[in-house]
Amino acid sequence: MANFTNNREFLSEFIDLYRQLPEVWKVKSDVYKNRNLGNLAYEKLIEKLKEVEPNADRQMVRKKINVLRSAYRRELKKSNRKL
Repeated sequence: MANFTNNREFLSEFIDLYRQLPEVWKVKSDVYKNRNLGNLAYEKLIEKLKEVEPNADRQMVRKKINVLRSAYRRELKKSNRKL
């Protein structure tokens, strides 16, 4: 996974794709509750991740999303402390 962690262009594209798929992250949405749509959304994310990690699977996508979310929250917390 380390070979694409610092690739800003890929990360930007991956995050944009993730944002376009509320069935993966928007818990209060009706589409989130639809498993078929969720599975299709994860397949899109897996295909995107396979561009840089040929062995990508659902578990790897979930881990990558969790890492990105954790980093975002950590940086947000730092910036809030400075204010």
